[in-house]
Amino acid sequence: MRYLLVYTILQHGSPLQNLLYLETLVQEFYKQNPTECKFKHMSKLSMFLRKTGGPKLRGKAIEIRSFCHVLVHLWTKFHNPNLQIHRQILLFLKLSGQIDAVLEEYKGEYALPAPAALKFKKLVFNMGYLVILLENHFKNEEGVPHLFTATSKLHGVAHAALWAEFVSPRLVWCFTGEDYMHHVQSLAQSCIAGTGPYLTVNKTVDKMRVALHIQFTKGEIN
Repeated sequence: MRYLLVYTILQHGSPLQNLLYLETLVQEFYKQNPTECKFKHMSKLSMFLRKTGGPKLRGKAIEIRSFCHVLVHLWTKFHNPNLQIHRQILLFLKLSGQIDAVLEEYKGEYALPAPAALKFKKLVFNMGYLVILLENHFKNEEGVPHLFTATSKLHGVAHAALWAEFVSPRLVWCFTGEDYMHHVQSLAQSCIAGTGPYLTVNKTVDKMRVALHIQFTKGEIN
């Protein structure tokens, strides 16, 4: 979203000048709206541009979570309501804020009450659907990097939402197996060549089974 504002929507000069203009608006927002944790280092393009891959906002988790309301404010101010894609981005940002609000309301609970769990699940799945819509849209945009990527973390959040009535999503760590997922992705990629979709899964599982056997037995042969 910041990339779109800085590179395509705002017209205050260079991308850096656009970003500095946004920084003044962010500081004004913070003065008028007390925020749990203010996002810092907003004056550098490198805070969301990477050498490889699409834009990704850098910062501490609590900074990024608290930044959602700022993004809603900025996008509401500058988006074009006549464009469907702009309305979808605004809805995506609002849903993200509503998801955080549910978690904050029940932050001391081990599980969400049934009505709140149902609300949380609907919010998460609606947000996930929008992520996929936005990702597919920007895949076909020329001159625009890969935006709104639907990652495996989104899949983990969906599972956390499904179990919200039994265990609070605040107690579920979606990233505990992040390194493991990278290893599985590399393994699966090595099984794709010359193999159909369903057979790829079988081949990956077979290789994983052998690898785990070797790891747990230290290569011993019975």
